[in-house]
Amino acid sequence: MSKIEMCTDHTGKMEGINSISTSTDLNPNCRSNAKIRGSICAKCYAHNMIQMYAGLRDRLQRNTEALTKEVLPDEDLPDTTGMEIFRFESFGDLHNEIHLTNYMNIVKKNPGTRFTLWTKVYDVAYNYFRDHDVPENFTLILSSLMINKRIDLSKFKALGKFQPGQLKSFTVWDKKFLDANPGLVNVNCGSRMCNLCRQCYN
Repeated sequence: MSKIEMCTDHTGKMEGINSISTSTDLNPNCRSNAKIRGSICAKCYAHNMIQMYAGLRDRLQRNTEALTKEVLPDEDLPDTTGMEIFRFESFGDLHNEIHLTNYMNIVKKNPGTRFTLWTKVYDVAYNYFRDHDVPENFTLILSSLMINKRIDLSKFKALGKFQPGQLKSFTVWDKKFLDANPGLVNVNCGSRMCNLCRQCYN
């Protein structure tokens, strides 16, 4: 039986997509990024939701304990049979390489599901994929730490591990910047329903 608790009741843009997440409050990477002026982490919605909903906070804390301390045996990993797409970290972010190893083992256990991970913990992701292959049913999305500044993917592309569509970036642009720079950015999200769009997953 899996030790990991999935979220199967998202609302809003994530409605209809299942996910596994961990706690931002227990993540030193998140706490450090939140102090950076102009970063998207300084406006963290996940931190606010954790303060509002005790059940969510407790679930994310349990997942953090389970996923970041040791590499879990296969029987302790969730079965996502029947789920077409799945998100890692709809609230938090990577803690360490053990955490990412457990996620990749979930991906390998469930080849019929397409998994996507958003992360701003670039060093953990880079070090892992420098030494490991990328499963075919996985997409890595590097989230830009700074608002209005797209992250450079060249270092990850140079690894030669990612097939077309398996490595992407996600950047938050504010309206003031877009209004001042018309035509500079082609916004392809805009808070559309993820399950209907699936551009990040496909």
